[in-house]
Amino acid sequence: MVDELWVVMEYMSNGSLYDIVKLYFSGVHFTEEQTSYVVKQVLEALAYLHQKSRIHRDIKVDNILLHKDGSVKLADFGTAVQLTFQRLQRNTLAGTPYYMAPELIQRIPYKDKVDIWSVGISIVELMTGTPPYYHLEPEEAIDAIVKYGVKGLSAIEFSEEITDFTNRCCLAQDPGKRCSAKELLQHPYINKACTKSAFSLVLDDINKKHFPQSEAPSRGCVISLN
Repeated sequence: MVDELWVVMEYMSNGSLYDIVKLYFSGVHFTEEQTSYVVKQVLEALAYLHQKSRIHRDIKVDNILLHKDGSVKLADFGTAVQLTFQRLQRNTLAGTPYYMAPELIQRIPYKDKVDIWSVGISIVELMTGTPPYYHLEPEEAIDAIVKYGVKGLSAIEFSEEITDFTNRCCLAQDPGKRCSAKELLQHPYINKACTKSAFSLVLDDINKKHFPQSEAPSRGCVISLN
């Protein structure tokens, strides 16, 4: 009688991006260049998915995995969906509340631009420590997203490139005004991305300072079948 389920996947030695984001209020902050590098890798994955008419629907820092060599990979396709010629839009509710696009929350027929919204929310979280409306309960947050939208990053605190990329190109309330993943890869902000080797050095420094070997965060999970 088998009482365990093993999920075998590629090993990403530095866990998820969330492991780093949760250190934000301990003084660990990504620069705009480092965030640009991460976002570039995510967009390359999304550009491929969207070209295949697939929507991820749960882009968030928890689902962005890191390796010590600087590799960044998109994970958790549990809510991904395939668009077909018979059904070019979806209207089902899926994803994480704080990252949900307005049209997804309202169950208005949506396409791949819901992923672009979530990329914008991820950038806000990377640069400020929390996603918008995180101080609210999930139900209140999704109401606020629909009613007020998301302001994004402050132009006073951040560069013109990252604020334009995040606020205008990703977090437009109207999905038709958001850029595609392919278009975003051509945005000037992406040109600011640091190199893979430079990013790996950043990860190594964070590990040494915040994740001693004996205190390293869990990189996997155990699922018991009762």
